[in-house]
Amino acid sequence: MENSLLIKNARLSDGRVLNIFCREGRIRSVGAESPGAERIIEAGGRWLMPGIIDVHTHIRDMELSHKEDWASASASAARGGVTSLCDMPNTRPATFDLPSLEAKWAAARKSLVNYGVNFGVTENNHRQIEQARGINALKMFMAESSAGYVVQQPGVIRRVLRLSQKLNKPLMVHSELQSCVEEHHKRYSHDMAHHHLLRHRECAIEATRLLLQLQKEEGGYLYIAHVATAEEAAMIAAAKAAGQTVWFEVTPHHLFLNTGHLKNNGNIGKVNPPIRQASDNRALQQALIDGHVDTIGTDHAPHTLEEKNKPYDQAPSGFPGLETSLALMLRLVHEGRIRRERLEELMCRRPAEIFGIKDRGSVREGAWADLIIIDEEKSWTVDPAAFFTKARYSPFAGMRLRGAVVTTIVNGRPVWHEGRLHPSKGMQLEYR
Repeated sequence: MENSLLIKNARLSDGRVLNIFCREGRIRSVGAESPGAERIIEAGGRWLMPGIIDVHTHIRDMELSHKEDWASASASAARGGVTSLCDMPNTRPATFDLPSLEAKWAAARKSLVNYGVNFGVTENNHRQIEQARGINALKMFMAESSAGYVVQQPGVIRRVLRLSQKLNKPLMVHSELQSCVEEHHKRYSHDMAHHHLLRHRECAIEATRLLLQLQKEEGGYLYIAHVATAEEAAMIAAAKAAGQTVWFEVTPHHLFLNTGHLKNNGNIGKVNPPIRQASDNRALQQALIDGHVDTIGTDHAPHTLEEKNKPYDQAPSGFPGLETSLALMLRLVHEGRIRRERLEELMCRRPAEIFGIKDRGSVREGAWADLIIIDEEKSWTVDPAAFFTKARYSPFAGMRLRGAVVTTIVNGRPVWHEGRLHPSKGMQLEYR
């Protein structure tokens, strides 16, 4: 049968072992049937889950293609089980207007996986935001982080919250106050050992408190990216309990790394918001277990190793995360702290629901056939030299992880299978 794929003996998160039949890019049946197909993949009882949706990535490309481009980032994504990527606006050109949005769409067409774009917020580009079509979310930076633009004025934030409701698009926020960061830069010496103090936790806590208060007053849809402190986790959980429409993203590095891990990493571990304390790891993990955390974002932020090796003040913040995120999150499954269904909710279903992404994030008839097969027992050591991303370094280098993606299927076609990449072309994400 032309353009068809049958995945046999796949174990779903609820334990059922079924066959998944795909044709013309979509799932056509999930059950015991075994129809003829152009291609058959034997899952052998391994876990099949929906392809991961990562709404928080920095793909670079265009004038920053020396750091990363859509070809290298999407290869990295496919290997890590990520079937849909959404790029942040702090590219060059920055995605703050319609011409830059069109340039990004053009660059993204070489992606092996599906792609979306987050549109940047400035003080005065609300008309451009209203005219933008097909975007994933609005993205606002409240502190400088290679963003090119900072917004922290309450009046502007109020207007953008109202706009998020009008457009039915989440406002995704990097929640640190630039004025607070600047004040702390006067207090500490500028080196990696003080990065978490130069961008003090108070700056994130103040920003999140302000955002929650403004959202309570104005409404709108608020998505707080890469939450890193215990205090923010508690505030957001309380706001959610009170009925506010606010969502909570964490990254694997804020869940599993703390300042004690970074002593020998130098600028490799430089990221914004900074890696915090072990107590923050515990609080974020508990918030995830308790159901307060909505999504996992990698904040994949590639730079060249030469750039990261510059003196602290000149070295950019960020590191790659697409090839390590799933295996890191599987730690919580292996430890019995979350169920497989909860991991799928965090990495697949909830991103699709929150951002209104059509027909992705679940294993069901009629959905696009974005699927991954995982060998949960396969152990491997993080070796950045073997990454597909151009950013071949990681604060997780040398860590032993358990669980690896053996097959990644995008729109019904295997992209990563049997240890190698296969030619493919992703699609622009569609929204409800």
